[in-house]
Amino acid sequence: MSLDEIKNKNGTSSWWIRESYREGGKVKKRAVLNVTSYTEDERRTLLEIHKRRMTERHRVTSMFFDGPAEIIRSLPAGHVSAILKAMSLLGMEELVCPTCSPFRDIILGIIAARIIEPKSKSETVDVWAGCSLGGALGLGDYTQEHIYKAMDWLLERQTDIQRELARRHIPDGSRVFIDVSSIPFHGERSLKFARNGAVRAGGCELPRCGHSRDGGSDPPRVNCGLVADRRGCPVAISLFRGNASHLAVLLPMVDMLTGEFGLKDLTMVGDRGTISGRHVEILRWSFDDGTDWLTAPSHPAIRRIFADTRTDLGLLDERDVIEFSSPDYPGERLVLCRNPEVRDRQERLLASLLKGTSAFFDRIKARVASGALKDAEAIGEAVGLAKDKPGASRFFLAEWGRGHFDYALKQDAVDEARKLFGIFAVRTSLPDIMTDTEESGRERREPGNVGMDSGAARIEDLRIGPFFHFTDERIRSHAFVAMLSGYVRWHMKEAWRELIHSDPGPEPEGSPNPDPRRQESEGAKRKESAGTVDNFTQASNFQGVLERLKTAAIVTVASGRGDARTELELRTRPDAFELRATRLLDKISNMYKDHWSAHL
Repeated sequence: MSLDEIKNKNGTSSWWIRESYREGGKVKKRAVLNVTSYTEDERRTLLEIHKRRMTERHRVTSMFFDGPAEIIRSLPAGHVSAILKAMSLLGMEELVCPTCSPFRDIILGIIAARIIEPKSKSETVDVWAGCSLGGALGLGDYTQEHIYKAMDWLLERQTDIQRELARRHIPDGSRVFIDVSSIPFHGERSLKFARNGAVRAGGCELPRCGHSRDGGSDPPRVNCGLVADRRGCPVAISLFRGNASHLAVLLPMVDMLTGEFGLKDLTMVGDRGTISGRHVEILRWSFDDGTDWLTAPSHPAIRRIFADTRTDLGLLDERDVIEFSSPDYPGERLVLCRNPEVRDRQERLLASLLKGTSAFFDRIKARVASGALKDAEAIGEAVGLAKDKPGASRFFLAEWGRGHFDYALKQDAVDEARKLFGIFAVRTSLPDIMTDTEESGRERREPGNVGMDSGAARIEDLRIGPFFHFTDERIRSHAFVAMLSGYVRWHMKEAWRELIHSDPGPEPEGSPNPDPRRQESEGAKRKESAGTVDNFTQASNFQGVLERLKTAAIVTVASGRGDARTELELRTRPDAFELRATRLLDKISNMYKDHWSAHL
């Protein structure tokens, strides 16, 4: 095994790790790995790794010569190694518990297992046994009962852990993302309906029948509030009754940030559903000047803004961003921005809607003209099928009677809708979010995020639900474990951005287009169309990267019998994808430094 420099015909050089072999009495070399893109130290490290693999292979060969040998076990290990490395770089052991504890190992095992695949607590034991995770953390003798005891132990430490995460990621003066959603609750055999309509499960107070923020009415739900730092990394989670209002969720979360975490100066960022106009008024009345907000006005409010003759739409077309104040929003600033790509997409959707609805009305008109459809009530039912389509009714005016049907396009409504295409609005209490400094290039783009940034963690990203536990404590500990798992997963996904289809990073400073939803860069679009990363590795999503890493396994080979039996554990040779994914995880250790330097 050697590290060789190969001269190319074009005058350049490439570096290869090659191994020797004998063929027909001659010694030849074959290529093992191209290491041209690596530094000199990394090349030497990879050479040592392959030398160790070669030594282990020779040991297995000697076992075959001495007697018959067999492979008795093969456990996927590459994804486990990546997850454990990320957890080590994040200091998860010290975060969960500074002192050594069996419960700490179980919690780390649950967190890692949820990153691999969220399962029930009984199936988590099977996840440990089905890969190298159980052996790496020494979890072979633990059962479902041990998992529940560890979850109860973890819940007692939730406040301390979240306070430490806030100290790491949310310094004073920072922005925080807030997301509110509802998680379904299952377990009908233990549900009891009270006279007031509340749903309780074995004394459980959290699951209630209330309004679902994500659609649907059944089953009963638990409201979840998530806090993330300005990058979108999850930091804290709180649970509330399923019938609690948005305000009853938002205010305790603000109290947690200002009281429990000791933050005196922060800016809350949320979408128009999380921080609405009514919420803003209560926040202004309830908290001091150190608490600001950044959210989006509702669609009717945006229409009123454009109805105001003082708003210069021509200026918006010229600069793509305008900032102004309005008497309707005292003490706040408004920002309007336009994205041409979003506008073009909305134009295509509108054209498709108008064309499809017109074709549907033409078919009704033809049926009425042919006499196949005469009754006015039947015609009205047929027209209702089209008018029930989202957005279709406000663009058409239909008239019908017995044996008669006609329709017309309301061009004024179409023109009015087109005015808002590609337009996004932001309202904030920050005194000035657009300056002429170089830093404002980034700040101008951030207001558009408003909780919609593709890099910001959402409750659905944590894959919490549904709940199957029947006590409030177990429900809270389950959600907290899911948040910690999302915390590790978020950092791994950020480190692996160049391996997956997601955007590898923000647009360059000074980008003229502050799209509220992060735009894909040209590199991301090329990955999406070609399906490759740097023209040699198949691109995928985060879960796909873990699946690729599963091909790296720990193989147990045995030879001999009785007291002479020997077992040897070997790890498969890492391929280029595994080496690159492992190396990229080193970025996690630099994320804290980069994150803090942005606030200094």
